Amino acid sequence: MALFDFFKPKKKKETSTKSYTDTSSLAGVEKASRTSKPSLLGDLMMGFGLKEKDASYKIRTAETIRRNKEESEKKEKRRKSESDDRSQKRAESKGTTTKTTKAKPKQKTEEELYAEMKARELAKRRIAGKAKRKEYEQAVGKKVAARKEKMRLIML
Repeated sequence: MALFDFFKPKKKKETSTKSYTDTSSLAGVEKASRTSKPSLLGDLMMGFGLKEKDASYKIRTAETIRRNKEESEKKEKRRKSESDDRSQKRAESKGTTTKTTKAKPKQKTEEELYAEMKARELAKRRIAGKAKRKEYEQAVGKKVAARKEKMRLIML
């Protein structure tokens, strides 16, 4: 057996061919002819426009869209029903009037609390620093004034 024999396509045994149901009425196609089995690769190629779309691809796509649409409609209906049930239960429990309440404030995380504490501490230090700077400038001003007075007295 040569190396190239491995890559040659293997001969298929002749067995009964699979028959597919004619679903042309679903998509309005006169004849849904399937020349080959549907494959993921073939469907992707048709979807991206690399290969011409055949009738069976169009039918399968239409069926998938219909199924997805039905599922989303069911989910939306269920969500709406649950929402209506919840609002009805609230109305029954509180009387006939429905009242909107403010949402509770979110509890702060440890990091947020720590950041707020550090910000307050920094603000206090800034205020204390300004006061100390003012005291220092006044003390220096008094010393300078005293020196000037002393120099004035010496000059006289």
